[in-house]
Amino acid sequence: MNRMRVPAVLAAVLVVLSYSCQKSEKTEMTLREETAPATSLLFKLDGKADDWAGIEPFWMEGGASGPTPDESSIDIKQVYFKNDAQYLYVFMRFSPSIEERFKKYQRGGYIGDLFFDIDNSPKTGANAAEGYESDLYKGYEIMVAIQVGVYDESGRTSPTVSYDSYSHEGGFRGVNYLDQQGTLRGGSLIAHGPDGIEIALKLETMKLTPPMTFRAMLAEFARVWDEEGCSVGQLTLEAAK
Repeated sequence: MNRMRVPAVLAAVLVVLSYSCQKSEKTEMTLREETAPATSLLFKLDGKADDWAGIEPFWMEGGASGPTPDESSIDIKQVYFKNDAQYLYVFMRFSPSIEERFKKYQRGGYIGDLFFDIDNSPKTGANAAEGYESDLYKGYEIMVAIQVGVYDESGRTSPTVSYDSYSHEGGFRGVNYLDQQGTLRGGSLIAHGPDGIEIALKLETMKLTPPMTFRAMLAEFARVWDEEGCSVGQLTLEAAK
């Protein structure tokens, strides 16, 4: 399954990727909406697992398990979700961490894509004609592409993380950006730390309106040559009673 897209990773860089995702792991989970002030976040975005203690992972393994074929790749372990009135929060536990990887491989890369089928219909949303030549990709309306970048200041480099979200119209192309967030922005809604990354996705921007249940998929870039790189599940967001 061949695929091309142009993400915004601190600069305009053309990347051509080819990978295959044929086997999915199904799971179900219910997220209860937590009340939170309009100006605050439910979680401190710092890439630490502390805030997620006691919360059940949505995927016990993101994508395929085991060592990655490419040593510079990031293996997604557990993936967590939780929502409040404004955001869908995502925590991905990694091996290695962004910092650990960067000490060995001082370059950017890809973590994975999240796909949301917000109307739960494979007849609407993305299709194979849009560059996703697998039935796995049919029907998703929203894609969130998560990547690693490199920040260079006076010859000193450091890793950054960012995400770009797209609507399916036109084939998840850059012209259909919904939101762009990166760690170099003030008040960014994504961060990395010793345990992984944390993201806050704006519910309104993602067109998610609790209560609702929708199909979600993770395509893990670490298993780029593996048939088991995708995980699928039904995610339920519940409004506060």
